[in-house]
Amino acid sequence: MSAQKEALEFARGVRGQYILSQALWKAVRVLKKVPTDRREHSNISDMEYLLEQVFPMYTVVHEMEDMLTEAYKDEPKKKNKRNR
Repeated sequence: MSAQKEALEFARGVRGQYILSQALWKAVRVLKKVPTDRREHSNISDMEYLLEQVFPMYTVVHEMEDMLTEAYKDEPKKKNKRNR
């Protein structure tokens, strides 16, 4: 199998989907920090479209992490035996 076919096979798998989703998610956030007059709005829009329609995995994971962090923010941290 050629390297390109292997890479495409990887991209179709769960790990590849996650990596591509994460890359798009982070890229959108970085590009939105560019000053408006230099911002590539159509690229951001296209990336958001791909993220929402084809590669939503990282967004879902990140939203769940945020929800859990918020839900447990006021709960005291429990010490385990090693941290005493």
